[in-house]
Amino acid sequence: MSGNTEIKEVSISEKDLTGIIKIAAIVGQGERFDPFLRGVELFKDIVDQNGLILAQKLNEVNDSLSYRELLSRYLLVHCVLDQGPEITGVSLSQAEATNQLYSKGIKFLHNPKEFFDNITKIVPVINRTQKDVSYQRSRVTGIKGYSLLRHNRIIPSVLIDWGAPLLLIYSLQSEGRSLLQWVHSWRCADDVVNYLKHDRDFGLGDAIGDKACRLFIKQLIHTYRLIDDKNLLWGQNSYTIPIDSNVGRVLMRTGFVFGIMSSSTFYHTCCHKQANNKINLGANRLADVNFDLMRTPKSIVRMAEQIAKSWRPRSRVMGFPISLNAVAQLNTVGMDEPSIGRIDDGLMTIGTKYCANNRSQIRCPECPMKSVCAANNREAWLIDEYYCGTGEGVFY
Repeated sequence: MSGNTEIKEVSISEKDLTGIIKIAAIVGQGERFDPFLRGVELFKDIVDQNGLILAQKLNEVNDSLSYRELLSRYLLVHCVLDQGPEITGVSLSQAEATNQLYSKGIKFLHNPKEFFDNITKIVPVINRTQKDVSYQRSRVTGIKGYSLLRHNRIIPSVLIDWGAPLLLIYSLQSEGRSLLQWVHSWRCADDVVNYLKHDRDFGLGDAIGDKACRLFIKQLIHTYRLIDDKNLLWGQNSYTIPIDSNVGRVLMRTGFVFGIMSSSTFYHTCCHKQANNKINLGANRLADVNFDLMRTPKSIVRMAEQIAKSWRPRSRVMGFPISLNAVAQLNTVGMDEPSIGRIDDGLMTIGTKYCANNRSQIRCPECPMKSVCAANNREAWLIDEYYCGTGEGVFY
């Protein structure tokens, strides 16, 4: 990024680095992603009234497929749909469309071929449900021009956001494989982007972003434990965090990023200067930055190297996100095992409840991070001069 903006250095101790992750893990306990499964008729027998999965029922069969497999398919579609539009609206719309299609006998999660065979019936159903939910959510949120159509038109939205993941599942099913079998055939969970996005035969390409790929693997391993393994390749600390704007904002303001990379690297690689002179962090760019081995505490470097080597023995590349896995591995904070999903849930909770972009909405005095947060204790300019919105050049 070019410009004459003064680049200010931020210093942070190793104690505060680990403190940030410990607090996130504590806050994340009990917090969870909820795609409104309790509103989906198909899953009524495996979800309680609070939306919690009844784990003992996941292996039960519904018309030749286990609920474990059916839920993984539903979540994959959700991750593709939830790339920009408001998550509550996406969840409500997907649930209602699924209910209506199944009530018409179109069991597209059991047999994705039915989606394509009935496409002329499906488009009007999805169009009607997204319009109804958009109207309801626009009144609740006050968002002008509220829309659930990522592609601004119904046909590409149906064919890409619903069709692409369902065609992947159909292709696997045609070869006699389930979605979960395919996923668990990868070397490790953190290979999710390489396979789900870039695989030559089954990858979704531009239909899915890196963050959505990582969110999918988080849901399979952490949120619903559809894959339950204990090792570094498939366990609770086996993938990098799906960084969104809420997570990125917290990691920036607390100072965590500056313990892993220099202010100059952060500014020039991850940020964009707005026309109003505010500086916006493109949170997704953090995932592409290698962390500074000289700046990062040695204990974190050593653990990150150990994790990276277990995932990819021949690779020497260590991106910023793996630093969170390293800190988690070093500091379990009362967890049965290090959980990057729990840390992500905690960071998201703090970002949405306490650490808003708008100073008038920030709740620093109540924030669990206040004792270790650089912006709260000494670097107020991280609030006054920086935003973290959704992608380059956009902030809320």
